[in-house]
Amino acid sequence: MDNSDLIDSPDAVISSSQLSCGDWVEAYYQGSLVHYGKVTDIAPRDELFWIQDVLTGSRRLLDATEFEIRKDGAARSDSPYS
Repeated sequence: MDNSDLIDSPDAVISSSQLSCGDWVEAYYQGSLVHYGKVTDIAPRDELFWIQDVLTGSRRLLDATEFEIRKDGAARSDSPYS
């Protein structure tokens, strides 16, 4: 099995090293969606990254070790969250 299939799947849990600026991500905590937004900066060695969170309207620093991070491959400019 090719691991790239897992990374591109919206259901795959990923680390910050698998992110790129501009990716849309969802961050879950204990099974609940708590942050959703576009990645703006990444510090992959520390598992940290920043998003512009559309749920709260602010920029957020997220620790990939504290959240279940999923790429949102379906996010588009016409997304109801953008």
